[in-house]
Amino acid sequence: MASVGFVPTKVGTCQSNVMAPVGFVPTKVGTYQSSVVAPVGFVPTKVGTYQNGVMAPVGFVPTKVGTYQSGVMAPVGFVPTKVGTYRSSVMAPVGFVPTKVGT
Repeated sequence: MASVGFVPTKVGTCQSNVMAPVGFVPTKVGTYQSSVVAPVGFVPTKVGTYQNGVMAPVGFVPTKVGTYQSGVMAPVGFVPTKVGTYRSSVMAPVGFVPTKVGT
């Protein structure tokens, strides 16, 4: 506690998981990986990627590492690939077009 007429100096820093005393702020000296809640004053790093069908934690985004073939619903952040063709009179799934292979 500073005496009247004095102010505390911010001469030190406080690392992760350490409560900073009044007049001090925690330093952002560490990073926090996926699925770890960062303490106040810290932000999680985007150190990992998440594959198809896996919910990414807050601060992470899913990677578009997989593709989904015909008739398979792609998860959010993924798009179906146009890997198949569909003959006449067959309803093509969303993201596919029917081919005119027959008469």
